[in-house]
Amino acid sequence: MSNVLTKVRQAHQIPCLRGLRKVYAGTSRPAAETLYAAWAQEWKEKESSAVRCVETDLESLLSFYSMPKAHWKMIRTTNAVERCFREVRRRTRSIGCFVNDASL
Repeated sequence: MSNVLTKVRQAHQIPCLRGLRKVYAGTSRPAAETLYAAWAQEWKEKESSAVRCVETDLESLLSFYSMPKAHWKMIRTTNAVERCFREVRRRTRSIGCFVNDASL
């Protein structure tokens, strides 16, 4: 979504990304592919670079559908990874610098 956002004009960002989110909310992979086709058809004239961006990585973007449905939300978001990074930053910022291997 972030990559697509950089390729869409500001006036189209909200409606374009709203439509793309529907692809990820599909109930199955075939449903998501149908939603993607509709989204791509709608936006290919207005924001062709955004459509190409998604089309290039469509297989990877929809790969979470091959996993059990209970895992979909965790797989398709980066929240778990971002949480780990945030925790590392929180702990290292309070220290400031590491003066030796032991403090590290």
